[in-house]
Amino acid sequence: MDTLLSRAEIPIIDLGLVGGEASWSEADALRVAAQLHRSLSETGLALLVNHGVSEDKLRAGYEAMDRFCALPQDTRDVYRRIPPHQHGYVAPGTERLSEEWIGEIRHTFNVSVCDCYCQHSVLAGKLPPHDEVPGFQEAVDDLGQDFKRLARLLLQAVAVGLELPVDFFLQHHKGMTEEGAVRAEGSPTTPTIQIDPAPPSSRPSSRPSSTPSSRRSSEVDANGHALHEGNESSLRLEFYPPFGAPPPAGVTRCGEHTDCGTLSILAQDSEGGLEVQTADKQWARVGHLPGALLINTGDVMSAWTCNRYAPTLQRVIVPEQPKVRARGRHAVGFLVQPDNDTLICPIERLALAAQAANGSAGLAGHCLQGPMRAELFVDSSRRRKRSFYAPHHNIASRLRETAAS
Repeated sequence: MDTLLSRAEIPIIDLGLVGGEASWSEADALRVAAQLHRSLSETGLALLVNHGVSEDKLRAGYEAMDRFCALPQDTRDVYRRIPPHQHGYVAPGTERLSEEWIGEIRHTFNVSVCDCYCQHSVLAGKLPPHDEVPGFQEAVDDLGQDFKRLARLLLQAVAVGLELPVDFFLQHHKGMTEEGAVRAEGSPTTPTIQIDPAPPSSRPSSRPSSTPSSRRSSEVDANGHALHEGNESSLRLEFYPPFGAPPPAGVTRCGEHTDCGTLSILAQDSEGGLEVQTADKQWARVGHLPGALLINTGDVMSAWTCNRYAPTLQRVIVPEQPKVRARGRHAVGFLVQPDNDTLICPIERLALAAQAANGSAGLAGHCLQGPMRAELFVDSSRRRKRSFYAPHHNIASRLRETAAS
């Protein structure tokens, strides 16, 4: 089968996180940062190996999702997603990421990191108990911890690659990296890069002039407990049912879309039909490298970097090969989102570089259209005009748009 992987057109990055290692040496950190920067700039995605997320934990997640999908429909509906929250079950055909299709056939269970790990969340406990779906909560907890650790490390590596302060992105993802996480006893330390990519005197200014607020939601539940729903990062368990015959017209597995967050990290158990749009606007199958994770950029990262890291347009088709489509496809995705109160502002140095490259006298950066728009205008007097939307507005808009009618 012709794929990006078989043509050696997708970068493979060895993170070197083996044997429980929780950090990199300075040399490894700089190597990974440079490889990520090149990959995300040129292709928008890469495969990660030796990433520290065990295959056993992923398999436990796939099997737990199988057991959940085997429940009667009325039992599954107890856990259905209730907008505006992301958390919960989405049945086949009820979410449509592209208007091109009349039906997208997949089972999805979104687990909001903040919702599930915050003690007083309105959705706390909204997971199938052990006596209903054995191993579901344990699998979600194990995978959530591992993916959050990995995401923290990747956010730092991306910052280093962009010649930003190493904690630039961490400061905007505190709800994912610091709050609400119940660390299992004996779990590995959260990895951290402890290097400075450039001396303070020589590092270009990269921070926006308006600093995001540190406030969090002040909503309370019936008992007066603060909900602390400050971050919408989520773990997504998916099962794509097999097709014995070609699908009816207008039916697919997942319509074309970009992810709306900062980064997305994906595990899959088979090739299963995942495609991305290449620079020449052609669709290409990604391919499957056992044990590897796929990382790609989303709309928020595109806004921050003025499309230096463009969002990856992707879809999952029903494979034309009978043996491939007759297999179900399992996937676990981790969607990294900034804190809800972060105002996404183009990084000024990158915005000015985009202006120079485009030869525009007025527009330094116009990164996104619609509900997640971020703009930066610069005139001759260096005055700036910015308009922002917080990430949760973008997520809420996506939930409205993707609800199948």
